[in-house]
Amino acid sequence: METAAAGSAGLAAEVRGSGTVDFGPGPGISAMEASGGDPGPEAEDFECRTHCSELSWRQNEQRRQGLFCDITLCFGGAGGREFRAHRSVLAAATEYFTPLLSGQFSESRSGRVEMRKWSSEPGPEPDTVEAVIEYMYTGRIRVSTGSVHEVLELADR
Repeated sequence: METAAAGSAGLAAEVRGSGTVDFGPGPGISAMEASGGDPGPEAEDFECRTHCSELSWRQNEQRRQGLFCDITLCFGGAGGREFRAHRSVLAAATEYFTPLLSGQFSESRSGRVEMRKWSSEPGPEPDTVEAVIEYMYTGRIRVSTGSVHEVLELADR
């Protein structure tokens, strides 16, 4: 087992015989072979198995704090509530937002999307809207019998 400091970040890298490298208290990073053969003694590829989930968790935390948000979803029927988000996450999560936020529509320039035309008045509950937006970031949602219709209607967008 070898240990080395990883620059100014102050992380200690621990290399184990199993091909796993641990950086400090965080998750393990496993070594993998490069496609097409052995990378040789001077190079090694690494893959962090938890990178994507940690990245989406951090983006959702940034959204909750209002950091780097560049789009506002406006729900007049949801008590006039507005929800801030990242257009790149919304566009990646659903095809509805990709053309809407890609530059050809006024919503792309204004940074505001008016969400209208709901099957019931006054529209979805704010908690349900928040849950669906959070789902776009995390892939997790709690659906109750009382919210299932609103969740499905929001998902249909």
